[in-house]
Amino acid sequence: MLTTSTPISSSGTNKTKEVSNSNPHINPVVVRTANDACFTPIKVPDNTETFMAIDQSCEKTSHHDLVPLPKSINHSQEELTLQRQSCSSYLHDRGQQFRSIPVRITHRPLPVNPEKVNKHRRAYRSQESLNIKRNVQEVFRSFEYLDSSFLNFLHIRIIVVYRPPPSSANSLTSTLFFEEFSSFLEGIIVSPGQLLIAGDFNFHLDNPNDPLTKRFVDLLASFDLKQYISGSTHASGHTLDLIITRSEENIVNHYNIFDPLISDHSVVHLQLLIRKPKFVKKHLLLRNLRAVNIHKFKTDVLNSFLLKNFTTMDLVSLVNEYDCLHTILDNHAPIKSREITLRPKAPWYTNEINDKKRIWRQLERKWHKTRTNADWNRYKQQCYAVNKLIDSSKSAYSTDLINNGSSDQKTLFKTVSNLLHTNTIIRYPSSPDPMSLANSFSDFFTQKIVKIRGDIENELLSKNIENPIPDADSCPYEFHTFREVGKDEVLHLIQRIATKSCSLDPLPVVMLNHCFKDILPVVARIINLSLESGTMPDSLKIAVVQPLLKKYNLSYEEFCSFRPISNLKFVSKFIEKAVAVQLTDYLTENHLHEKFQSAYKPCHSTETALLRVQNDILQALDNGDSVILVLLDLSAAFDTVDHLRGLSTLIFDHTGQN
Repeated sequence: MLTTSTPISSSGTNKTKEVSNSNPHINPVVVRTANDACFTPIKVPDNTETFMAIDQSCEKTSHHDLVPLPKSINHSQEELTLQRQSCSSYLHDRGQQFRSIPVRITHRPLPVNPEKVNKHRRAYRSQESLNIKRNVQEVFRSFEYLDSSFLNFLHIRIIVVYRPPPSSANSLTSTLFFEEFSSFLEGIIVSPGQLLIAGDFNFHLDNPNDPLTKRFVDLLASFDLKQYISGSTHASGHTLDLIITRSEENIVNHYNIFDPLISDHSVVHLQLLIRKPKFVKKHLLLRNLRAVNIHKFKTDVLNSFLLKNFTTMDLVSLVNEYDCLHTILDNHAPIKSREITLRPKAPWYTNEINDKKRIWRQLERKWHKTRTNADWNRYKQQCYAVNKLIDSSKSAYSTDLINNGSSDQKTLFKTVSNLLHTNTIIRYPSSPDPMSLANSFSDFFTQKIVKIRGDIENELLSKNIENPIPDADSCPYEFHTFREVGKDEVLHLIQRIATKSCSLDPLPVVMLNHCFKDILPVVARIINLSLESGTMPDSLKIAVVQPLLKKYNLSYEEFCSFRPISNLKFVSKFIEKAVAVQLTDYLTENHLHEKFQSAYKPCHSTETALLRVQNDILQALDNGDSVILVLLDLSAAFDTVDHLRGLSTLIFDHTGQN
């Protein structure tokens, strides 16, 4: 059930209206069951506490699944951004001249169909079970709105509107609104799918003799639209918050008005004749690593053919035997197929909160029966107490997460990203099956490099440039051989490498950590044999390539929106790091580093590069010079490097012959 809520009057009225429906083929979903989907527009006053209270009150209820905020006053863009990110899941927001209309997703995970949106129209959290598409919007002076289409089971277009009252401060008039809203209705009335318009129009529809009310009702009638709400939706006793559909569309079953104690407006809880999608199920292949007997596992590793014979193996045989360690893991933790249901999580939710909310509901039911001021006050006090408890629980949970990760910058940034809900779900272009999609990505990334290299060569030929890069100057220093690495150095290297496992690794990092000291001699021998022979086995060159969106607002249907991220085996990273350490030491000791290089250089980073550029600009300006800054962005820069030319400038081999 889709439910619409619009904030309540403190008078404590609670009204339920049944709407007759002539369509016998559509069965309405019962309110407050597992199949309900609630659509709840709520008007919000201008304070952060109320904004957070909405988020908290919806967090663990099934009553409100989609909560648009028709009015959310914010005094600064920074405050608005913090509020959005501090609350758990917002789908879209519309930054316009008056206020913001974010859409709050609660309880039921709902997905975003990402569109190209600017910084004021950002998709804050990708969800999983409802297909929602943001429609292209016009900008009007007299009102703001959010326009989205829901494409599950049937096509319904939901538009949330806020019309600010005309005043001398905003220079708006009712005449301007009627002109703009009439033009707006002309565009949407013929749109496909069913139509639902909800929001705060600031007309007193409870007063049929009001000239503006008459004009608004006539405007709706001229477009054959029907308005459902009757009764007070505001503390002043007026009907300001409306629900509008096409007259011939029977999608509204009933609504009720109640007080959420968060605003001077009432909540209009609307039941629509729409089936709510079920929780998404995901098929996984898992190992139960927690059930592994670590002592027996380590014993099997020590008794394996690899550990008994590694000193006599060549490099290729040693790597192949190392890859066979997965057979031991299969015996202790076999891969099992499992289907899980994806549900939202609220790790801060405690038993104390649950108990307080139970009392809250009891007091609410009691007040509905007695309608006394004493019961009303007890109900309000319990509401405030629950909101305060939820706020403190969230704060304590977030503080603990940040404090626990404060010593590790990477962990800290990851924690903050999770708290601010900046992570988005991974989406890829449409494809008939995963294999076709993987091949399409492979072909695109390969052809992209071929095309760029071809364009460069054609450009050089057209300008008769035979050798665009001058030959390297001779170097008085020599790098003859790689030295062997010992066990202690390998242990030191592992501390400098991110302990991430690849799906190609025979053992996940969790299990590798338990037995790493046992297989340390094997890893050291693999590294030393590779350095000694100057080769990398083919099996260690294979990587898992994961395409990632370059920017969150790019279209995931376009292959050019993705960049390839390679994930190598753990041993491959060890060999790379061992080589990099020795080459870096050689360059540092002989002062061969490029002066202005910041990447892949000890004690340098993007920060040092920016500081250098800024310092040069400031010095030039202080000297009275003019400054022109040219920024060059190379597409696929590393992938288009001429490796043969690079090797020709760094000539060495394991025999020491230069």
